[in-house]
Amino acid sequence: MFTQDGFGVRLEWGMEGVEALAPHCTVLVIVDVLSFSTTVDMIVGQGGRITLRPGGEDGTSGLRRPSAVKEIDKDEEIVMTSPNGGRLAERASLQTQVLVGCLRNAAAVA
Repeated sequence: MFTQDGFGVRLEWGMEGVEALAPHCTVLVIVDVLSFSTTVDMIVGQGGRITLRPGGEDGTSGLRRPSAVKEIDKDEEIVMTSPNGGRLAERASLQTQVLVGCLRNAAAVA
């Protein structure tokens, strides 16, 4: 109903938003500030790589909390699941480029 056509920036929420906008966007930004986005920023900021593992739909999570991310070796691969932001990023990446935004990297994302 609200396609937001004609605008350079579009805002949506959840999986329905990803499915509505991903086919029409050059870049889709996932913002899940409770822990996914911050954890991703902390890992990538130290040179680590993240691989999302399917799962998390049942509320379980292999997500490292930001407080658990101490030091990451450069090029270390972190495998994790996330029932929210991770699932959205994984789904969006099938159709478009995905960035993960949080308060820590807001200026870079903008």
